Amino acid sequence: MRTYHVRRTFETVATESAGTTGTAKSDAGDSIRADIREAGGEPFESVAAEAIDVFEFPAGPFDPYRITVQGEVTVAVESDDEASAAGTGAELIDDLLTAARLDGWEYLEEASATAAD
Repeated sequence: MRTYHVRRTFETVATESAGTTGTAKSDAGDSIRADIREAGGEPFESVAAEAIDVFEFPAGPFDPYRITVQGEVTVAVESDDEASAAGTGAELIDDLLTAARLDGWEYLEEASATAAD
């Protein structure tokens, strides 16, 4: 068996209260990364997340921003081949994003696996 790194990109929406759009976007990326790290288990390796656009601007002075965030999560999988590693890793990533309780996440592409060697 070999170790594979399985990656998958996703998109979600974050809700942030902030004084400026830039701060809200920065906070949104930070909060998504933190939520996924917190939910990560043994196979979790890394997460990258970046706020892409404001989904919904505040309607009033104390209303939050709704921000679209795209990210990529990576897990480590032991497997005999790349195809089975991708399948197993995709299931682990499903579980991870579900545990992170992200708001309405969806995948932007299929999971991809690369050998760790």
